[in-house]
Amino acid sequence: MEIQSLRMLLAEQDVNQLLKDHLPKEYAVENPRVRISEKGILFAGEYPTVFVKVPFETVWEMAVADGLLLAKLAAIRVSGVPASMFRGVLLDVIQEAVSREAGVHLEDEVIHINLEQAARARKVPLRMKLKRVQHSDGVLVIEAGH
Repeated sequence: MEIQSLRMLLAEQDVNQLLKDHLPKEYAVENPRVRISEKGILFAGEYPTVFVKVPFETVWEMAVADGLLLAKLAAIRVSGVPASMFRGVLLDVIQEAVSREAGVHLEDEVIHINLEQAARARKVPLRMKLKRVQHSDGVLVIEAGH
C-alpha cells in the first residue's frame, strides 16, 4: 500500500476515542484525554499511586522532519501546577513505554515516530512520506505524499 497524496483531519473526539480503544492498560493512566489547540496537543489524565490519583497534563508541540512525526514535550503540570522537577521522571516513563513500540523512540524530550515502521509492525505494509502536521482548535491535520 502506498500513499500518493493524503490530507487527513482528525477531530479531537476521534483522537480521544482512539486513545480510549487502544491505550495499553499497562500504562496505568486513568481518564486519559486529549485536547487539540493551536499551542499543541494536550494529553491529560490521572496516574494512580498507592494513596491518591495524581492528575497531570502535558503539552506536546507537533512537527515533521525528514518524514518523521515529532512530538516535543513543551510543558508538564502535576496537580495543576508547573512540574519541571517531574520532567525527568516523566521522560523516563515515556522512554520505557516507547521502547516497546516499533518505529518510535525518544531523543532530547522529543518523541520521533516513523509511521511506516509503526504500521509495518502492525502488519500494515504502508509506504508514504509525511509532509506536514498542523494543529488548531479541536483538529489535527496530517499531510503525506510520496
